[in-house]
Amino acid sequence: AESRAKATRLEVTRLVVRDYYQVVAAEAVLSAARRTLATAEKNLAFVTTRKDAGFAQELDQKRAEAEVAKGRQLVADATYQVAASRRALETDSGKKPAEGAPALDADLTPEAPLADWEARSGSSHPSVRAAQDEARAAERQASATRAALLPTLSVGAQNRFTNATGFQDRSSVYALTATVALKFDATQIVNGNALGDAAVAARIREEKATAQARDRVFLAWHAVRAQIDKAQAARAGLAANQLAARIARQRYEAGTATFLDVVTAERDAFAGEVTRIQADGDLLLGRAEPRIAAGSFGKADRP
Repeated sequence: AESRAKATRLEVTRLVVRDYYQVVAAEAVLSAARRTLATAEKNLAFVTTRKDAGFAQELDQKRAEAEVAKGRQLVADATYQVAASRRALETDSGKKPAEGAPALDADLTPEAPLADWEARSGSSHPSVRAAQDEARAAERQASATRAALLPTLSVGAQNRFTNATGFQDRSSVYALTATVALKFDATQIVNGNALGDAAVAARIREEKATAQARDRVFLAWHAVRAQIDKAQAARAGLAANQLAARIARQRYEAGTATFLDVVTAERDAFAGEVTRIQADGDLLLGRAEPRIAAGSFGKADRP
């Protein structure tokens, strides 16, 4: 029961860790949406000035106004996601999240070798220990049921003293008795066989739990490797999109590009930022998975 309780606490920990990084990612998306809105408002002011001076078309102003409206929509959606993720974290953890969130910047350092993680999983996971205890309990119950069919030997000793010896001419008499009882109960035999089969099934469940614990560590470790590559690719894509947005803005100000080029580049930059946030959030959550799958998630194990 204690092992099952620990396994349940680990599952709750998994939920809280997931909710926590969702809050951090949602806060990061909200910050990115606010920056996008501020850029759109700045672009609108610049385009309006150029239009009043006769250097921009009305279509550019309309597009700039549309981008401001879209930016406000992005902020509204991100604000909702922050509220929803914070509520989920509060519900699962029982604690009210603090305001704000740390910067979402995942470490790209590879994890320890897989063999080290698999060595940590073994029988240390509470679900594996619970399966082992249940298997032992089933075997002992089967043995106890079968033992009830074994012959029983009862031995008794009696010592009697008397001052009326009579013809015996003895003041004490000793008596020793031994009784052998053999019990045959067909129901007990059937129950013993059934409990024996249940014990075998419990051992199979133990092997399954052990294999599942190792598989969780194996899959989580490989997932981290893939997420590191995704995070690296997302950061490279974000850098390229941000550079393209700056170049498009500079070219528009110089009159060698259209405002549509600016809009497209800035949309790509925002999408790249969201992709980077998602990749870093998945990586941080992924780093927690091998630790939880190994059966522990203390302060020293937190990524």
